[in-house]
Amino acid sequence: MKLSLKHYVIILGSLLAAYFHLVLFPDIGFTLNGLGYLGLLGAYFYRFPSFSSDTNWSGGDWSATPC
Repeated sequence: MKLSLKHYVIILGSLLAAYFHLVLFPDIGFTLNGLGYLGLLGAYFYRFPSFSSDTNWSGGDWSATPC
């Protein structure tokens, strides 16, 4: 995966926000929020196999099925 400037900004911003929430404010709410930032960052860059471009989302050819 080739990363563009937009991707680097997303990574830097997410890591910075997670750092602030995890390290600078050691409260349970801020800690969970920081973990959420890391989870969203991982979900943004993870390639889910079911969402690839070659997946058939139509569910098959139902037009040929008799009623």
